Amino acid sequence: MAVDSLRSSRGRSFLTMFGIIVGIVSVVTIVSVGEGVKRSIAGEVDSLGSETISVLPGNQVERDDTGVITSYNPFQSIGYSLTETDLAEIKKLDGISEVVPFVRVSGIPQLEEEAQMPAADVLAVSGNVPQVLNQEIRFGTWLEEDSSSNRRFAVIGSSVAMELFNELAPIGRSFQVNDQTLTVRGVFAEFLQTSIAPVAPNYDNAVFVSYEENKRTSSNGQNIYQIIVDPEVTSEGDVVAERIQATLSSVRSGADDFTVLQRSDAVEAYSGILDLLTIAISAIAGISLFVAGVGIMNIMFVSVSERTGEIGVRKAIGATNTQILGQFITEAIVLSLLGGIFGVLASLLANYFLRLLTPIEPVILPEVMILATLTAFAVGVLFGTAPAIKAARKDPIESLRYRL
Repeated sequence: MAVDSLRSSRGRSFLTMFGIIVGIVSVVTIVSVGEGVKRSIAGEVDSLGSETISVLPGNQVERDDTGVITSYNPFQSIGYSLTETDLAEIKKLDGISEVVPFVRVSGIPQLEEEAQMPAADVLAVSGNVPQVLNQEIRFGTWLEEDSSSNRRFAVIGSSVAMELFNELAPIGRSFQVNDQTLTVRGVFAEFLQTSIAPVAPNYDNAVFVSYEENKRTSSNGQNIYQIIVDPEVTSEGDVVAERIQATLSSVRSGADDFTVLQRSDAVEAYSGILDLLTIAISAIAGISLFVAGVGIMNIMFVSVSERTGEIGVRKAIGATNTQILGQFITEAIVLSLLGGIFGVLASLLANYFLRLLTPIEPVILPEVMILATLTAFAVGVLFGTAPAIKAARKDPIESLRYRL
């Protein structure tokens, strides 16, 4: 009877369900995208090395009593930097295989007037960067300090090679950064990048130059924005991180103006942000489910008014208030459940097109799909109750008079 009633007014029924469909598509898609990004970030962090440790300027994270990150704010790094003293003290610690400082160098790489790359990052580094970034040099070799040579060398990302030189392996070719001429010594293989929230800069757009050479030629000094530490033993990452924390705290006289992050911390930090965003946006999207529920209630009130005569006839031949109540609640539930099913199917389609047309790879969780269906059921029960009660309480005599 409920299905027949909805079929009799297909257009109105679909418009009523539309709010539920939109709400479920929004919630399922948002949660799926958030889960996909978290897994992508975890994969990117795994690609950076076995258990690298990042030392960053500013107190960018807050932890609870157990050490779990509760909030992350990268903007806390503004106005802070790491120093040569910090770098030297870290290098003295035991259990460390490699220490690599990163310094941003101002300037735009250019081959000639019409061939330049404003989006590129020029980074001064020292040490075995391919090791700490867990990335191979596809063409050429890594930088080597050679004080006897007057030439300055650089290793570039794959995007820089294509955009500046329009070739994959421009080994031996030269370009300029400010007034310095650099010769390409190597080209990195393409880095794995997360499209929405990268854990690291896009090193495909990076130019790596010698840290020591840049220190000799720089007139403004060097502000280290990151130090990556590679422990000798992967399983001792926690111990090394604690040593770095204690050492820098001592060097800085107890000032809490730096951050030590392990690989797992990086995943926690970004996952926490994404979880908060997902919850906030899902709550906003959930408003559409509330609006859809109001729409169901409104349509059911209209249906009760239109079918007053039918209610009178059913009561006259023995239908009880409970039966009338059940009929109209069932109609509301069928309406919301159909909307829920269509919403789930539409969300699968939306996620498919996101994978097909964008770099985003959403991950649909079965529990989210089940929750969406249960939510649709709850909306039908909740908002269908008031009209159903009104129908059940109608006086049969007045209802029959209305019919006549």
